[in-house]
Amino acid sequence: MLSVPVISTASGGVQVFLGFVDVLDMAGYALAVWREVSANLDRIHFPMSRLLNTSVSQILNFSRVDEPAFITGTASLAELRSLFLAPRYHQRLHRVAVVRDGRVVDVVTQWDFVVFAAQHLPAALRDRPLAEFRALIRTPLLVRLDTPFVDALDLLYSNRVSGLALVDHEYKLRGNLSASDLRGMNSLAFDFFLGSTLQFLAKATSGAKPTRSIAGSETFGTAVQRLKDEHIHRLYIVDDNDHPIGIITLYDVIAQL
Repeated sequence: MLSVPVISTASGGVQVFLGFVDVLDMAGYALAVWREVSANLDRIHFPMSRLLNTSVSQILNFSRVDEPAFITGTASLAELRSLFLAPRYHQRLHRVAVVRDGRVVDVVTQWDFVVFAAQHLPAALRDRPLAEFRALIRTPLLVRLDTPFVDALDLLYSNRVSGLALVDHEYKLRGNLSASDLRGMNSLAFDFFLGSTLQFLAKATSGAKPTRSIAGSETFGTAVQRLKDEHIHRLYIVDDNDHPIGIITLYDVIAQL
């Protein structure tokens, strides 16, 4: 789980949906606290109690990624698709609250939408090579493995994205830094903020995940099926030398339907 809905109860017991708190919100707040104290930081005295005692309301949509959005359970898939693609969210709406009688009863995500769509792709779309989709051939945000983690986190947070391509000194794809990696931060995390991104993933999280990439000659249908089967949010499109030349995300799939 990468996020949870936040609600409050108004007078009369009426439930009010306030929005989502997700991993990027917590990581962004941790980065803000780290910056505030880092000038005089004794790393063994990082103010963990202050961090952990922060109220949920203080970090609610701190990253400005998951603005509050909701839909009724009777809405159509077309309405849900329009909501995910709405310009006001700038490709940053990853999940939507489902409400009934003013109460949040469920959450529907981009991944839920793509899982359903994977079973209903028209052949003309399913069999097209990724290289034919001009919108997908764009350079993703790249970070070298030896980049200080605090700089990588700043890039992730300031660009309001949930994933960065990790590359070596030859700019070959070697991994991915995503919100799910931040979810795995352990108690040693702040000791490694100034270390390399590779070191941070190895020492302060549950470990780097396998590289997820696909060739441009593969089909759109293959990419969608992999997103579904591997429970991932993005695939990097690479050339013959493993250089990332594009990216296909859940949002990209929804946009093509």
